[in-house]
Amino acid sequence: MSKDSYDINDPIDKDQVIDQLDNLHDIITIDEVCSILKMSKRSIYDWCKQGIIPAFKIGNTWRFSSRDLDDWIEKKKVLNYK
Repeated sequence: MSKDSYDINDPIDKDQVIDQLDNLHDIITIDEVCSILKMSKRSIYDWCKQGIIPAFKIGNTWRFSSRDLDDWIEKKKVLNYK
């Protein structure tokens, strides 16, 4: 059985379930990223393809981790202030 599959008879690890639910809220769409960064979709798509912004694909759709995006923004701030 794979790591991500569960046996109905296995005990439930509440902390693991809470962590997984928290991670679901961490995933944001390109529209949300555009709103956060005040940029066009075309620019964000270009950055995704070039690997400039942290992103991943689910099927043909780009998705983003809000935590990764926050970290990336903070690093950009630091680099721009130096």
